[in-house]
Amino acid sequence: MHGARQIPKKRSLKSASPSSAVSARLHIWKFRTVPAGMVALILLSFLLYSPTLRHGFVHWDDDGYVVENAHVQEGLSWQSIRWALTTTEASNWHPLTWLSHELDCQLFGLRPQGHHATSIFLHALNAALLFYVLQSATGMGLRSWIVAALWSLHPLAVESVSWVAERKNVLSMLLFLLALLAYIRYVRCPSLGRYIAIAVLFAIALAAKPMVITLPLALMIADYWPLNRIAEWSAQTSWGGLPKIPLTRALAEKAPLLLLSVCSAIVTVFAQRLGGALQSFDEYPLGVRLSNAAVAYVAYLKQLVWPLQLAALYPHRGASLSWSRVVLALTFVAVITWLTWKNRRSKPYLLAGWLWYLVTLIPVIGIVQVGMQARADRYTYLPVVGVIFGMVWLVSDVANQLRVGSVPRRAIAVVVFSALAIATWRQQDSWSDEYSLWTHALAVTGDNYIAERNLGAELISRGEPDEAFPRFQRAIRFNPRDGAAHIDIGAFLLSHGQLEGAIRELDLGSQLPADRKQKFSAYENLAVAFVEREDALQARNNFRLARDTDPASFQQLITGYQRRVQESPSADAYFWLAVLQAQAGQQSEAQTSWLKALSLRPQYSSMQSFFDILASS
Repeated sequence: MHGARQIPKKRSLKSASPSSAVSARLHIWKFRTVPAGMVALILLSFLLYSPTLRHGFVHWDDDGYVVENAHVQEGLSWQSIRWALTTTEASNWHPLTWLSHELDCQLFGLRPQGHHATSIFLHALNAALLFYVLQSATGMGLRSWIVAALWSLHPLAVESVSWVAERKNVLSMLLFLLALLAYIRYVRCPSLGRYIAIAVLFAIALAAKPMVITLPLALMIADYWPLNRIAEWSAQTSWGGLPKIPLTRALAEKAPLLLLSVCSAIVTVFAQRLGGALQSFDEYPLGVRLSNAAVAYVAYLKQLVWPLQLAALYPHRGASLSWSRVVLALTFVAVITWLTWKNRRSKPYLLAGWLWYLVTLIPVIGIVQVGMQARADRYTYLPVVGVIFGMVWLVSDVANQLRVGSVPRRAIAVVVFSALAIATWRQQDSWSDEYSLWTHALAVTGDNYIAERNLGAELISRGEPDEAFPRFQRAIRFNPRDGAAHIDIGAFLLSHGQLEGAIRELDLGSQLPADRKQKFSAYENLAVAFVEREDALQARNNFRLARDTDPASFQQLITGYQRRVQESPSADAYFWLAVLQAQAGQQSEAQTSWLKALSLRPQYSSMQSFFDILASS
């Protein structure tokens, strides 16, 4: 009727514009389903890694990080916090990691279940946060959940989660993802406060593990895809409709973060040189390191697709890598790079994922060689995210184009998830104890001199020295320049009274490549051997070499003897305590211990001149 008020029709979702309909569905997905997806990932991760809760510590680095570290065992105190902020123990500066271990000791003592539970919890949070970050950046909830689930279930993560000493990996990943999430919030509504949040989270992540120095480059990759911020790179808009910015502005945004990366790299190199973990260029020339890096890039991808022969350590082959293998690896990397570049406009997620993988592996790919491994499963914890999200997006797009039904998709997902879960469940068994760790490594890697040597050390600790000796011999046969194996053989011969053979092996081991603690062991055992041979000058010199090589271990040796004389006083214990105290410059304490030894065994008076030489400056 004329003049009557017309009541507007209520618009349904179906009658809305396509863009508003999509936006509404994404809105519903985000606020109703995302929390449930995060909770599901957390529960799934905990369930999958429950076997690790039954494991103990392993001597391989767990002793240095927790079991034999008096600072960490002290828990959180002003003294231990100050130590965590200043130490380069374990050849790294990562104070947040030390604080994490100290907190665990504060809460759980040396009960390994608590330490393992913390690592599993952090991994579960990483899975949930990875899902949330991808969903926030792309608006694709289901695909993002599948990426996070595949990443969490994959056996390559076992080393980072089941090894207490790798707390730094799961902790730094958590902070990396939080910084990435803060960046997504910043690009949607730029402000100084939000940018400072990115920088603070990045700095804290670097304090957990310096491997995350590639964050600024990862943010540039995210600018390309999925954020689509760079005007020169893409005409597409992100699902959130972010405004385009010039490349110069994007680079300027990353400059302060790059400065943090450079500072962290300098500190890391200094700490690793100080700790003896950074291998010299003579040991691994640049050509050898570059060749190994190319092969490692391909090997990690193979393990991602077929993760059935994973080991705690893959020994570096040095110059023995064949040129054909190196050329094939370089060709493979070049072909994948070309294919992803060629499809950069139609499938930008492939180039983004591939660049993410290449870039985030750079700090640990071996161009700057740290340690004796060719590669390590733990190094893939962050980088494989790029490969996984690239493949999930590709498979989803292809399935949509082929109009594959939901039933086949679900069936394939169940098969893949189940296969990964079973492999991860089994892989955890190899981390249950030291013996399982190295027997498994030998079973899947072959001529692994480090695994042979470490298994020999474990057999000695189990009271099976006769079984250990052939392991050390095999380690030397596989790598005659393995200083640690010569040192272990020398210690074995010394314990069996074969002084000349022990001195020969220990002296050779001290001159070959070995880390700081191994060289300390060589000099300490040499000093003991020369004492038994009654060569006071050589004993004194080697005690001082041990002291100068690793002052912390030398002080721990003194502390151990102090505890021994308190619990079970003996002339021998007081004698060795006096010798060590004299080398440490504690002359009055050394004299007191020497008099105690004399009172318990007057026959030591004949060794007065011998002791005087040992204690002389």
